[in-house]
Amino acid sequence: MKEYLTDKMDAVLAHQLQHLQRELQSMRITPKPFITISREFGCEGYPLAKRLTELLTTESNPWNVFGHDAIREISTNEEISTGLWETIPNETRSVFTQYLDASLADKPTDYMLFRKMAKSIKVLSTSGHVIIVGAAASVLTRDSKYAYHFRLIASEEFRIQRVVEMGYSLNEAKLLVKERDEKRVHFVKQFTGADIRNPSLYTATFNNSLLSVNEISNMILSLIKQRTTEFA
Repeated sequence: MKEYLTDKMDAVLAHQLQHLQRELQSMRITPKPFITISREFGCEGYPLAKRLTELLTTESNPWNVFGHDAIREISTNEEISTGLWETIPNETRSVFTQYLDASLADKPTDYMLFRKMAKSIKVLSTSGHVIIVGAAASVLTRDSKYAYHFRLIASEEFRIQRVVEMGYSLNEAKLLVKERDEKRVHFVKQFTGADIRNPSLYTATFNNSLLSVNEISNMILSLIKQRTTEFA
């Protein structure tokens, strides 16, 4: 489930960032929709995000996927992260900085990386036409009326089987599913105080053990088309 940044993926990320910078520099603050995907470990979060980009992308409006590792990569590059942060409106920066100051008050210095990642997520969501997988994005952007937040859940058996198909033994898969779920819940709770299992955080929740990626993506596409003027 780890998002590995190979040389090829670095090139893809660089291309996505170039597009993002052009969008931010040229936009007239015309809000655009974006999607966040939260998931229990073992659910098909990235396959769903990939399928959604295929369905939503047009020649003039490409959609891009950003996961935890890509966001971390952006956030730890001071030149890139600062440059992107400075392209969004002052008011947006000010309000979000105040939110972070309140959320992370009296926290130890290791919270600084999360702060940088949170700012990167804010930049990505402001640009629109992105799908952000994980990284507490659903919580950090929950006040945006242009966001569509989705969560994938599934039976433990389904998730264990998916991890086994990745090359782990059955016992390893059982342990991973338990440990990663606990870590994800703790990560978001620790930094934001929110519980990612809370259904009120999401536009909709889908049972991945009952619904395929194609079925879920088609339902999401239908919802976004009904609620977003750019698809009218």
